[in-house]
Amino acid sequence: TETTDEIEPEVPGWLEATALGVGIASAIALVGPEMALWGMFGGVIGGEAGYRFGGNRYGEGSDEQQLIAFGSAVVVGGLTARYRVKPDYGFGSNFGNLKITRRDSKGLSASSEDFQARATFGKASTDDYRTTFFNAYPEQRGKVVVHHAVEQQVQSRYPGLVRNDELHSLENLRGIPKEKNSRMHLSGIRKEWNKFYLEFPKATKQQLLDKATEIDGMFGAEFKPPVR
Repeated sequence: TETTDEIEPEVPGWLEATALGVGIASAIALVGPEMALWGMFGGVIGGEAGYRFGGNRYGEGSDEQQLIAFGSAVVVGGLTARYRVKPDYGFGSNFGNLKITRRDSKGLSASSEDFQARATFGKASTDDYRTTFFNAYPEQRGKVVVHHAVEQQVQSRYPGLVRNDELHSLENLRGIPKEKNSRMHLSGIRKEWNKFYLEFPKATKQQLLDKATEIDGMFGAEFKPPVR
């Protein structure tokens, strides 16, 4: 009677587990836990869907099935890591109120391409914020509407919380292209601050800056100069 020795796997299980753990830890360090975990979730869902589709279309175990599963995992994982879909005041008719926004990278590496500077206050020498902005960015004169990241309305809603020299500092100013001002400043950004005021009848200065950072993440790539 012939006997055969059991063949050990080429890669030990502990090594696979270690590699997986290092990969997950690296992803969290680079882009933060939210993006890393959503990317993993999307990758699993996309890979499973691709695997099933490929099996039904090309047969179980086929090369095409493996390729489709891999591609689906990469695409869906990447999209769910980078973008979120959230309702803006309900779903709306035909889901018209669903908004797609980018997730912020909050990794530990400041050299990450996705690093986003946090909104902050400086100290202005004058309340003439338009002059402050255009002295810093003269090439934008006549092209942009100067907007406050933490908007001026906070002074009436939260008296004494933010000083004039903080509010009108260059660090708190953003340039919005004139042709986009109606859509961004008077609509999109306005809605975001209205939601903030409902959620925080009393707010801290840090909460204001956190909201400004969130808005920068949503619209900052379109600012002049961009902040994303």
